[in-house]
Amino acid sequence: MEAIKCSIDNITIGIPSKGRLKPVVIEFLAKCELTLQLKMQRQLQATILENPNYRVVLAHPKDIPGLLEREILDVGFTGLDILQEQQTKLRSVVKTNDGKAKICLMVPKNTEYSHPCHLMDKTIATSYPNITQEYFDKLKIKINIHLIHGASEGVPYLGFVDAIVDVVSTGTTAAANNLKIIADDIFESECVAVVAKPELQCNYQAVNDFLRRIYQ
Repeated sequence: MEAIKCSIDNITIGIPSKGRLKPVVIEFLAKCELTLQLKMQRQLQATILENPNYRVVLAHPKDIPGLLEREILDVGFTGLDILQEQQTKLRSVVKTNDGKAKICLMVPKNTEYSHPCHLMDKTIATSYPNITQEYFDKLKIKINIHLIHGASEGVPYLGFVDAIVDVVSTGTTAAANNLKIIADDIFESECVAVVAKPELQCNYQAVNDFLRRIYQ
């Protein structure tokens, strides 16, 4: 993605291109009276009806922190869990109070596991290896982590892992895959707006104006 030349009036905003956070951000912006204009459903660039100086780029939510660190984006919307997992130094500026979810420990319903301590020396599949390791380290429980990059709910039935750690919004997907939650206190997440080094931006005032508009 090519960075655009900084202008004191223009800002580039990153929003998720997929997943549970995309509709959350679009609805949040609408509540702030900022209307996202997408000509086509799969379009990855958009504008804001109320302010033509706001350039919107749709990107994978896990890519948004990196684009902020490289100062390609001025403001980005992503999950607090993603910031925590990537151990980024970016700071969340605005909590939207939307898109709330928990990172949970889940096991198949037909197992006898009912507490994290039952997973000593067991294998856990997750796309959150850092958050998972930190959680079990605090409990002083030794585990093996199998890194995955997609949906994890079906992995236990392949027979090589004992549990999964994944984000849960409603619990519907877990229930549909015959999983039970045995710990829901690993990490609490929500959608946040993050800014990239605001004091260094030539469009510092424009970024601040946007943040004030979405602050609730």
